[in-house]
Amino acid sequence: MAAATAPSSSSSSDSPPMAPWTLLNRVALIWDDAETEDREEAAVKLSWSPTLSRLWVARSIHPDRDNFDRHPYIAAHDARGLLLHISSPPGIGLNLDPNPAGSFVVLPLPGFVPGVAAEFFMATDAAVRVPERLDVPDVWSIKSVGFLSRLGADGVEYVIAELQSVNDADEIANLLRFRLGSAAWVQDKVNCIGFNPSCTDQVISHQGKLWWVDLRNGLVGCDPFQFHPVLVFLDLPNGVTRREDDESECNDIAKKRYVTVSAGMLRFLQVTGDSGIAKIAVMMWTLVSDPDTRSTSWLPEFMIDTGKIWPCEIPVLAIVHPDKAELVYFFVEGKLVSVDISENTHLKVFDNLSHFSLLGTWHGVVAPPPLSWRYLIAWKNSNSEECHPWTPFVREQGMSSFCAYKVSESEDHRR
Repeated sequence: MAAATAPSSSSSSDSPPMAPWTLLNRVALIWDDAETEDREEAAVKLSWSPTLSRLWVARSIHPDRDNFDRHPYIAAHDARGLLLHISSPPGIGLNLDPNPAGSFVVLPLPGFVPGVAAEFFMATDAAVRVPERLDVPDVWSIKSVGFLSRLGADGVEYVIAELQSVNDADEIANLLRFRLGSAAWVQDKVNCIGFNPSCTDQVISHQGKLWWVDLRNGLVGCDPFQFHPVLVFLDLPNGVTRREDDESECNDIAKKRYVTVSAGMLRFLQVTGDSGIAKIAVMMWTLVSDPDTRSTSWLPEFMIDTGKIWPCEIPVLAIVHPDKAELVYFFVEGKLVSVDISENTHLKVFDNLSHFSLLGTWHGVVAPPPLSWRYLIAWKNSNSEECHPWTPFVREQGMSSFCAYKVSESEDHRR
């Protein structure tokens, strides 16, 4: 396979270099081990924008290599690794329903090394299979499972954590954790006031904490490495409507609301408006801290009317650029498009990203989730070389970012 060719960068030569990031498809592809018996367990194929980077896994990563999952799914991630959910047919990794069958595999980023082809980074014998849960509850939902790493005295440490409801208790939750290298899962009862873990939409790794996000009602966060973690509740931004715990609207709300990290800060995005209405607004809030009171609050930062770009079309939230929060990506009619929401400017239309291009032939029993941010990761890593095996490759190619996009001369003056 030919080596990747770096496109021209739109950043100025005197700009500080950014850590590499890649637009990664959360649905992994399967190698045919029949042709590659000695194939590494997993690899990331890096691609220049606008093409998606893909995670490839071998059949041998499954408990039964002859009965393997056609849709392994990156359930969670952070700067130093990926948490893969795999299952056995008829189960699939991409199963957002309650009580999914399957297991987890950790792919540590430091285990990735350059492959023969320059754009491939192999994880040779790096996959770590997470043991089954014994004497603790099974997985309730992969949407409620988070993954966090930190640098310890003996290297990188990893923890997986899930927050679960406890019967009908309103203010108590189960926190289940597994630290790589430990013998078993552990669970703790934690105070969880104002948050229903059963309604978790996503879990975010940010500044040494995991944040469980209910897009209808708020967030809770804690440091799962602590011996006795304490959950902290964070309300939705002012003006954002709280909604009832209605499971039927979960898929719809993932199209219209999104919490992510960009430029090192938590961002909350919301799309408002209905089909057929000309005015459709996109708003972004940023979580800021007051150094005097040590309190946090959501600061309104951007609001645009996308009706000027797509009349009567509701854009679906996809990702936010991990370094430039004003660059937001949407799914519109099966295509990924980028918008500078600071100027309400349509910048770029990317390759078609339909369900088929993201999933291939669907093997699930039920229909796949609708297009949303659940399919993509803006995988942003730290500047540290120790957790960045492909940093030298990026520098050799003269690129500051895998997903730097080309802009025309008329657009470049705004950079």
